[in-house]
Order: sequence, then structure tokens, then C-alpha cells
Amino acid sequence: MVSPLDESRLLQTGDIAPDFVGQALIGDRQVELALSGPELVGKKIILAFYPKDSTPGCTREMCDFSAQIKEFAGAGWQIIGVSCDSIDSHRRFAAKNGLQQILIADTGGNIGRKYGVMANGKATASRVLYLIDAERIVQHVHQGMPDMQALLQIASLI
Repeated sequence: MVSPLDESRLLQTGDIAPDFVGQALIGDRQVELALSGPELVGKKIILAFYPKDSTPGCTREMCDFSAQIKEFAGAGWQIIGVSCDSIDSHRRFAAKNGLQQILIADTGGNIGRKYGVMANGKATASRVLYLIDAERIVQHVHQGMPDMQALLQIASLI
């Protein structure tokens, strides 16, 4: 199992998800959000790191998540997108694309480093998602663009 202080590699299935605190956009509200906070404690989380707001691949991925948000919620999952973009960028991105999921502004890359998704010298996160159960254990790791139907099937088994 990886220590939350080991920031040199991606987390693996069975690892404890490191706590984080970040500025988040929930609907049109900006809030401070922590994995250990009352909004998320005891919930199953899909933590989806993506490189940049308003780029073609990231827009497709976040729109796909938003389109399937009810299906994921029905299986007990909360979707959270994380990039190094600012809250203002997230606000424009969400408004333009009708996004419904929480978006976290990891402007310093601190959350990304804890989860091993920040390559040395890069200012953006790699496209990686983690399925984290209610006890903060990583149950699944996916690198690259997810297939939403396959991901929903995996999530429904956890």
C-alpha cells in the first residue's frame, strides 16, 4: 500500500485515497471541499483528473460524465472532476457545457501530486480516474479516456 506522502506514482487498487482540500464549484456555488469533509465522508467517489477545461477531449469526457450523472448516482457514486484550472475557468466551462458534476480547481497541482497524476514539470494533470469507496479505499484506477458504459458497469459492482 502506498503512503499518502508518496507522490511519485499513481495510486493502485487497495491504496488509501489521500485526503485533500480544494476550492470546488458545486452548481454555481464556490466552496471548500475535503475528501474527509461532511459533504464527501462515507460516499463513493469517482475522482476524475483531466488536463484542461474547454479542450476537445476534456470537454467530451466531462460532458459524458454529466450525461450519465443520474446513472452513476443511482449506483451510489458522486462524480468529481479535477483539473489545474481556476474556479473562474471551471465556472465558464460548466456553464457553457451544462456540466452537473462537482469541479475542483487544483491550481497548484497539490491534489494531483498526492494522487500521482502530475508529471514532473507539467502544469496539467494526466487523464486518470479513481473509483474510491466509502471507506476511502481505491477500488479501480483507469488511465486515459474512459468508456462510460464500461465504467458504469465496473462502478455498479463496487
